[in-house]
Amino acid sequence: MKKYIFILITIILLSVIIQKAELGNKLFVKAAPKVAATGGTTRKLYFPIFLNKGSSYYSMLSIHNVGSVTASNINTIVKIYGANGKEIYGQFLSIAPNQKQTISANTIPSIPRNFMGSAIVEFTEGDLKAVHTLNRDKSKALMANTGYLEDQAGSPIYIPLIMRNNSGWNTWFAVQNISSSDTTVTINFKKSGIDGTDANYSFNLKANSSKYLFQKSMNSLGAKFVGSAVISSTNSTKLVASIAQEQANQIYGYDHAKTGSQKLIAPLFQYHNSGYSSSLMLLNVGSASIGRNNLKITYTDPTKGSCTETNNKEIAVNGSQIYGLMAFAGPTPAASGGTTTECYKTFYNGNSFVGVATAEILNTPNAKIIGVVNQHNFTAGNGSCYNMFDASSQLSTKSKISFPLVYADNTSKTQGTYWSGFNIYNNSSQDTTLTFSFSDSAVPSVTNATQTIPAGKTGTFLLPGAYPNAAALTVTSTNGASIIGISNITENGVSTDKLATYNGINY
Repeated sequence: MKKYIFILITIILLSVIIQKAELGNKLFVKAAPKVAATGGTTRKLYFPIFLNKGSSYYSMLSIHNVGSVTASNINTIVKIYGANGKEIYGQFLSIAPNQKQTISANTIPSIPRNFMGSAIVEFTEGDLKAVHTLNRDKSKALMANTGYLEDQAGSPIYIPLIMRNNSGWNTWFAVQNISSSDTTVTINFKKSGIDGTDANYSFNLKANSSKYLFQKSMNSLGAKFVGSAVISSTNSTKLVASIAQEQANQIYGYDHAKTGSQKLIAPLFQYHNSGYSSSLMLLNVGSASIGRNNLKITYTDPTKGSCTETNNKEIAVNGSQIYGLMAFAGPTPAASGGTTTECYKTFYNGNSFVGVATAEILNTPNAKIIGVVNQHNFTAGNGSCYNMFDASSQLSTKSKISFPLVYADNTSKTQGTYWSGFNIYNNSSQDTTLTFSFSDSAVPSVTNATQTIPAGKTGTFLLPGAYPNAAALTVTSTNGASIIGISNITENGVSTDKLATYNGINY
């Protein structure tokens, strides 16, 4: 009997050793997760960009549980995939309600330098929201993208702003295949303007993997390119994409869009505000062109009223145009008539503008738009960008927003000093106030926390004080009013790009 027991133990030990060797440096053993008490449906968050580029970049995931039950360490897993679609690392997570957890590429020993891959978070309990930030080791520049749920994936998907050699700016992006089978991806690049030219690019993409495309090295786009991209796959395999805009020590990040809207909202638009000015890039993803008189761009100050940008640009199907840069332009030379824009006369005239921008299609039901907002400080070399919100989408009618990563003068030797600000737009017909619930009660309160936000207006909230760690935040309207918002993360004490912006996640 002892002989048989010894043989059985030896077999078990050998199987464990073999399984451990197959898993390499992973922190968990692959096994079917137990069925969760909340129903057992597995949901996933997708991150097309997950990098560890040494002195250039590293990725960080901030994951916030907005559910009422714990996302347990049996049913919650983060998985990292290489370019070949093979899983190279995994880790169980446990996140209590209204708590967050962070995964950083530069702290995972098994992820090599110069790694370019993707990430997936799987969960069956709780309700997870997440944001991906890309940190630059030397200059601490930040960019941010949100994690995608499966219903945000699709084919085609759209990128409103692509650049190559545009005054030193270049974009790059990663496309992730979220299906269980390989696919062929085709990208149509189209220059901005009614007569924009096209360029096409195709490649094979493994299941779960990402393909990185750097426009600076894409000669097919020509010497200079400013435009947009439409990404599609064979057999309608679902895709997601995250985008970066980069110049020297500046890097901005934003997300793809799956569908367009008749009306978009930018909760924060600036002109000469402490050096910052905004612009809008709009892409027509509908089936009809948008005429010059059928697009209304409006800028609204919280207290001073609104003005409209004169539009003399047609937007073709899959075409794009830039707005906002000249909306507040002052008097032109006398030889040109010395005219001024409506917005200059209404607001600017030597003053700054901080408010809301909306873009609305008129009399063209088959046209749809998506958009991205750039925030530039041309003098200081700072900036960021974020996606415009679909005013009528289901998410834009929610009364809660998750911000998975916030700072209050967070000081550390490796990360610098960060603080967060928020612009919350009231997307309803009734005034509202807000409540702010942090993942740690030690986080200081936001400024002007009790202010009333009128319907169709934005409230600004800052997070001063001192708090040694990163936190997560839930913002809720007190009367059920629909709200949307963005978070600006600013880094103090650096001379290079120190601003990152991401879209709050509605639920």
